[in-house]
Amino acid sequence: MGVPGEDSAPALFEFGTAFLKQEVLGRLDLADRASLLETCRSGRDLVKDAGLDPSTSGRLQLKDFVGSVERLAWARDHGCPMDTTVCATVALHGQLDVLQWAVEQGSPWDALTTAAAAEGGHLEVLKWAREKGCPWLCWTIESAAEHGHLEVLMWARERGCEWSPLACSLAARGGHLQVLRWLRDESVHGKGSVCPWNAWTTEEASKAGHVEVLRWAYQIGGCSINATRCVKRAVENGRLEVLKYLWEQNPDFFDGIADVWRMAGVCGQIEVLRWLFAVGARPADFSDEVNITAGWGRHKSGFECLRWAYDVAHVPLTSDNIWDAAVGGMLEAMQWLREREVDWADGTTTELAKSGHLELLIWARQNGASWEEETFPCVKYTRGLGRIRRYLRDEGCPGSSSEDPDNADVDWMD
Repeated sequence: MGVPGEDSAPALFEFGTAFLKQEVLGRLDLADRASLLETCRSGRDLVKDAGLDPSTSGRLQLKDFVGSVERLAWARDHGCPMDTTVCATVALHGQLDVLQWAVEQGSPWDALTTAAAAEGGHLEVLKWAREKGCPWLCWTIESAAEHGHLEVLMWARERGCEWSPLACSLAARGGHLQVLRWLRDESVHGKGSVCPWNAWTTEEASKAGHVEVLRWAYQIGGCSINATRCVKRAVENGRLEVLKYLWEQNPDFFDGIADVWRMAGVCGQIEVLRWLFAVGARPADFSDEVNITAGWGRHKSGFECLRWAYDVAHVPLTSDNIWDAAVGGMLEAMQWLREREVDWADGTTTELAKSGHLELLIWARQNGASWEEETFPCVKYTRGLGRIRRYLRDEGCPGSSSEDPDNADVDWMD
């Protein structure tokens, strides 16, 4: 059989299109589909009929073509630019033969290539790249540290690769205690020659929830700590074990407790709030803390925090909570708040209108929310809000009359 042309199909098609669609096409990645599109007319039709055309079902990415020399060559021949991202992407995926081919073809490289090889833990790729003169920077050490590739890290450092405090921070972020200990080991590097670190190390450990890394760095290694930022990162990400550890070390780390509560609610961290309440880490009088629940009711998990705080901690509710429900389009929250006689916030109907929350707007108006002068102007020319404009007009919102000459150019139907 010769080379397939526009009207000839390769032997693959002898299996029948039904079989190919059912058993083959669904298993092809985007790169394979793109290649099949180029085989012949039958290939194009088969892929498109199956709804798997890569031009519409997903964007082709360089990483899909670095698995073999043939794939990358195909991508190059079909317009893929052979710039520095090619070598970096190939190195990240550990394809040494493909990297060698790309360099032979003139693809440029830079320090991103060596950093990518380190990130992927591909020591042989890194060795070859360095032998051929590819540059490196401290990014190589940092990438290896973040992803826990100690062997790569040791090899690079033994050959003079630079490092920075970021290496320790990234090792902490990844939870790689063995790597962090090696970076700071005086018996390996000599006194005064270990990798430097700073408070970002303890902060990254707190943020990622690696309490053992945090404990070693702070208690044993003597790393500095910004307690306020560590608490903040742990609260934002719901790292309860980290918070417990920090509380055990020093309750004063939780100075500014009202801000801690506010942040926990905004992030929807109800378990954090329950723990704070249980250990007594709370304001002495919630009524003295203005807007401590501001921002809580904009999403479901935040609303759960708000209900808990009201029912258990007796945190007072304010009209700001109504506003948050409007911003988030939270009808359930708005209904719950009104059942507890929380006053309407100024600008509620305007916020609901410009956000397109028609159902909430109707409910709010039926339950006593007033119009504001700025409600209609906020949506007057906004595309996609025709339903809102018609509702405002029909309900007599100030300035919304279709008879008003100022509204002659308003699109009521979009």
